Amino acid sequence: MSPGGDPLFDTLFRSTAPDSEPAQTVVEGADPNAVVDEAVARPPQPIDSAVPLRAVGTRSRAGNSMSRTRAALLDGARSAVLANGTRVSMAQIAAASGVAKATLYNHFRTRDAVLGALVADEVRRLVEQAQAIPLGEALRGCASAIGSNSLRAALAEAEPEALVALATIPPVGTVEQASSDSADVAANPLWERARAAIDAALTADRPAGAPTPGPQRREMILRWLASFLLSPGDEAQIAFDVTALLGSAASNPVDSGSSSPGDPHPSGAPG
Repeated sequence: MSPGGDPLFDTLFRSTAPDSEPAQTVVEGADPNAVVDEAVARPPQPIDSAVPLRAVGTRSRAGNSMSRTRAALLDGARSAVLANGTRVSMAQIAAASGVAKATLYNHFRTRDAVLGALVADEVRRLVEQAQAIPLGEALRGCASAIGSNSLRAALAEAEPEALVALATIPPVGTVEQASSDSADVAANPLWERARAAIDAALTADRPAGAPTPGPQRREMILRWLASFLLSPGDEAQIAFDVTALLGSAASNPVDSGSSSPGDPHPSGAPG
């Protein structure tokens, strides 16, 4: 039997061969007599099996998992530093976090990177807690939180020199020159974040039509807050300081750039 008369042959082979010329489509706006292949004229169609695209601004499950793991690592690092000080090892941090060292190294390459992230996380918590509440209340809350912070207390006893480094505020506009793994707080953008938060609070708190407070007022408040790293104050002293700071701001909303005669808190932090 010839191939042409074999139904099996027709089914397996001839059905794959084109029976006619490829479909052609007239392109809109082109010469009516001009035709192109339909495959060229038709826009690409979505593939059902393709990986779905994530909407802009949403977070993937992997991103959420990474954030949770990082938060757990910082909690573990906090516990490890409380127990061992800033000389804690990566193995101790991993053990306190309940993860393998490889997992820790996936997020932080060095111990200094962990410590820098831990300090930045403490500042982030303070900034978030102080948002959307009156300035005076925010300052009192931040000063009390800094003075009573468990990490601060542990370092004050075991490594007071580390607190001096933390309380040293870099000049305005300082950008980190070291690597992102540096634990040197003076090279960390957390102070710039604190400055931005104070600026926003001062601007929001000023009376309608009043001039914007100058940078000196912000620096005075920043150094006052940093001083509680070295010398916590009681509630009465903190309330007195806040009244003095805000009263001074109200009487002199625009700073001339000259030095202030003093710091409300008697143990002002080095700057």
